[in-house]
Amino acid sequence: MFAVPVWSIALIGLKVVEYEFGSADLERRIADSKFREMAGFGRKASSPIALQHHHDVVWFRSIKLRTLQVPAMRPSE
Repeated sequence: MFAVPVWSIALIGLKVVEYEFGSADLERRIADSKFREMAGFGRKASSPIALQHHHDVVWFRSIKLRTLQVPAMRPSE
């Protein structure tokens, strides 16, 4: 489906989630999430971003996005 079928997300170097595109587990997680009504959420490798807040007043300014280069996998990985 995608060049990198398994994705992981880390915050401050600590892996907080790992998922595989198209897996039953990912589909279940999306169905159970607040994003279930967002068409295509979690099903595309590239799409518009979604900014969220948690019921407080929020402002976004000067948001900059850049594409990160995927490092080559070492044989031991």
